[in-house]
Amino acid sequence: MASVQYRSEGQLDLFHARASVVTPRDAQDLMSWPFFSLAKSRRVTPIDFRMGEVSIRVEATAEHGMATIWDADILIWAASQIVDARDNGLRTSRLMAATPYEILAFIGRGDSAHSYHRLKAALDRLQSTTVATSIRQPGERRRHRFSWINEWKERMDASRRPLGIELILADWFYSGVLDDALILTIDREYFGLTGGLERWLYRLVRKHGGRQSYG
Repeated sequence: MASVQYRSEGQLDLFHARASVVTPRDAQDLMSWPFFSLAKSRRVTPIDFRMGEVSIRVEATAEHGMATIWDADILIWAASQIVDARDNGLRTSRLMAATPYEILAFIGRGDSAHSYHRLKAALDRLQSTTVATSIRQPGERRRHRFSWINEWKERMDASRRPLGIELILADWFYSGVLDDALILTIDREYFGLTGGLERWLYRLVRKHGGRQSYG
């Protein structure tokens, strides 16, 4: 991954992920609408969805393919970290830092070299997939275009062992996470679901179940 410059992002403060146990939280917009590929095989065919005033177009590159519903686990990790920090009176930011182990452990993946390579591939898909949507856009016919992750980079020691990852979340996603009405807790067992359709159905049912006493 090429070196990135954060100055263009308005001198964002670096938000370090908390090592404590954090409750998984998901963004309702991502639970309701078809933003991700449900297949483990590479998808490059765009998603073009319209229903009423809602429009979503998702485009992928041939090099990386479209971000999948498994890649979205990284966004669940990010949302969970941001909400937990905010609720504990800590300052958050779209610029996040964590170790690969912290992310992989949260989403129930192993810490092998293979898992780390899969994590990097997921970050590449989240960065290269582009979304254009009318959701949460006040003006009619207005669409917000973004990638789930604006930029990301990895830090390594002299032996090229990974020390950590830094990433910048899309403002559209980050703004939705900060709106408490748009966030729901999910069961940690969700990360163990292996089927794309199974995962999509869980999120859809959980979203329509609404807020519970625990969030």
